[in-house]
Amino acid sequence: MIDFNLASDDPFLEDALSAFYSSLHEYKFREEEQILSDDELCGLFFRGYLTKRKLTEEERHVFPYMASLFDGLFFSKGLIKKWEKTADEAILTWFQEAWRRFLPEKHGYQKGWEQHEGNGSTDRNGIL
Repeated sequence: MIDFNLASDDPFLEDALSAFYSSLHEYKFREEEQILSDDELCGLFFRGYLTKRKLTEEERHVFPYMASLFDGLFFSKGLIKKWEKTADEAILTWFQEAWRRFLPEKHGYQKGWEQHEGNGSTDRNGIL
């Protein structure tokens, strides 16, 4: 479930990333088993989100930096909430790994997100 109440208050990429990562990590810590990886979920989300508006070249360039910031912040927030509710010692090991969520190289933008089967669409600059 994505919280679209967060959407449309800020620039497009900021809206998309905050909506995705806040929802991902809000619900991630409630579930016992996650069927799809974070990367798969991100791809599905952006394939849908980008049917209405493509990212600009500048947005694609800053995507890894902004995604790593939102991923790290919302992941850490989820850990804190989980710790406050459970005080489960296992959560402490997750905190030790949280820094990896802030690495831009782990958050690549995928050109395939803007390609839709059968319609050959391109972004508004004519670049896939």
